[in-house]
Amino acid sequence: MGTLMVMLSAAMWGLSGVCGQFLFENYHPYPVWLIAVRQVAAGILFLLVMRIKGEPLLALWRSGRKNITEMLWFTLGLLGAQFMYYYTISVSNAPTSTILQYQAPIFIILWQAFVRRRMPEGRELLGVVLAMTGVFLISTHGDPSHLVISPVALVSGELSAIALCIYMIA
Repeated sequence: MGTLMVMLSAAMWGLSGVCGQFLFENYHPYPVWLIAVRQVAAGILFLLVMRIKGEPLLALWRSGRKNITEMLWFTLGLLGAQFMYYYTISVSNAPTSTILQYQAPIFIILWQAFVRRRMPEGRELLGVVLAMTGVFLISTHGDPSHLVISPVALVSGELSAIALCIYMIA
């Protein structure tokens, strides 16, 4: 069941990017509007599920300062990742945005190396190098003299990856 849920969530994430690209190309909404609609809808669904399961709706707010601090970090990471992901789609396309955002493990590896004061191990370092090589090839098509995506898309995609990293670590 867990594998099915992971596969379904990955498919839904991909579909959300394609739907976002469709909206940006045909209706030109602001990324902030799209994120607001998505987050409000997700919040309502979350509260409905909690209500159906009989969970106390305000329990998180009553459970102490630590949980509220964690929730703020989650919110910062989630909203940052969502906004930058959809902003990158609005200035490029869904596949590029997804590939750039999924560099988050690179930043997690680098963060862990910094925090633990050690170099990444062989496999980790290889993963970082391969991921960076992939981004280089996607953004330049192998020619370092020019970008094939806009600098805005590249920077916003990297910021999306950093925000996703914050969300994952928090």
